[in-house]
Amino acid sequence: MNVYKAVLLDLDGVVWTRYGAIDKSPDATHLFKENGIKVFYLTNNSHRSQQETFDKLCKIYLTNQDVFYPAGNEIMPGTGSYLSCITMPHEILNDKIVVCGKPNVLISEHLKKMFALEKTEVVMVGDNLETDVKLGINCGYRSVLVETGVHSRADVEKLKIKPSKIFKSLYDMACNVNNEREQVNY
Repeated sequence: MNVYKAVLLDLDGVVWTRYGAIDKSPDATHLFKENGIKVFYLTNNSHRSQQETFDKLCKIYLTNQDVFYPAGNEIMPGTGSYLSCITMPHEILNDKIVVCGKPNVLISEHLKKMFALEKTEVVMVGDNLETDVKLGINCGYRSVLVETGVHSRADVEKLKIKPSKIFKSLYDMACNVNNEREQVNY
């Protein structure tokens, strides 16, 4: 029996960059599915239309709060950097702002309701500690940082955001699925 039943995969910096798929990431999603693990995709990227993203994938939940966006070897400003221009004045005035993007926990209730997934059955996988990994932590999921995008192992101590595990890539994580079956705890 799988230790987890579903993975939530960030797209940019985990599955692909603007230049194409990250090495072996399509193989990784196949490995998850072959092992009976549901694959869901989350993105904070608003540079692409929903239709463009749907053309690449089937199931996806669009969110929007990343401050940085991995673009190949460059880190570009993400939608979250522009969003702060809107939210900061409201925060100063103590206005209530609801942001639906990562790391907001709204997705957790949706997954539980729509797919009967409990927190212990879900792993959030991302390249950004401040949005992806923090979403996993906020929702009570196990969280995995992959070092193919914004953050790396070196950033964990600096930002004080600790994922459950760190892998070099999504493919490395997928290759460890069978090992995870042996381990009850992350």
